[in-house]
Amino acid sequence: MNKSTIPKTDYSKIAEYYDRLRLVPTEELLSRIIEYGGIDRNSAVLDVGCGTGRITLPMRVLKSFMLFALEPSIDMLKQALAKDKPKPICWVRGDGQHLPFRKGFFDCVYMTSVIHHIENKNVALQDIHRVLKEGGNCVIMTYSHSGIRKQVINDFPRVTAIDSKRIPSVPHLKT
Repeated sequence: MNKSTIPKTDYSKIAEYYDRLRLVPTEELLSRIIEYGGIDRNSAVLDVGCGTGRITLPMRVLKSFMLFALEPSIDMLKQALAKDKPKPICWVRGDGQHLPFRKGFFDCVYMTSVIHHIENKNVALQDIHRVLKEGGNCVIMTYSHSGIRKQVINDFPRVTAIDSKRIPSVPHLKT
C-alpha cells in the first residue's frame, strides 16, 4: 500500500452509533445545497454517500422533490431506511464512482463530507457529469484546507497534514 493512501473506513462497524457522533445538519447547510444545486419542487436530486440519511432526510422535509440517496454500506443504508418512515426517498446501495443511473437523469447531485472517501475522484466526477442533465448542478460540501488548519487540535499537529492529503483543495475541485 502506498504511504499516502488512506485506508477506507468500514462503516458497517460504526453504523449503529454513527448519528450520535455527528452534529445535526443546520438549516443553513441544507439551504445552501438547495440554493447552489438550483433545486426546486420539480428537481430530481441525488445524495452521493448519504450514510445514515443525516442530510438526506432533513433535505426531504425542507423541500419536496424527487430524492435518491446512494451509499455503499448496507449497514448505513439500513439505519437510514429505519428512519425514513413515509418512505419517500429512493435508497440505493452503490458506489460514487459507478453511479447506477441513466445519463442525464438528475438536476442536482450533491455530496457532503464525502469526496475524500472516494478513491478515484476524477472517475466519480465524470460519472456525476454523465448522470446530470444539461445545465444540472453538482454541489460538493467539504472542508477547505484553511478550515482544516483552523480546526486542528494542537495536541495532534499531524492531523493537518493527514487531512490535507485526504481532502482535495477547493481550487482542485473547481477545475
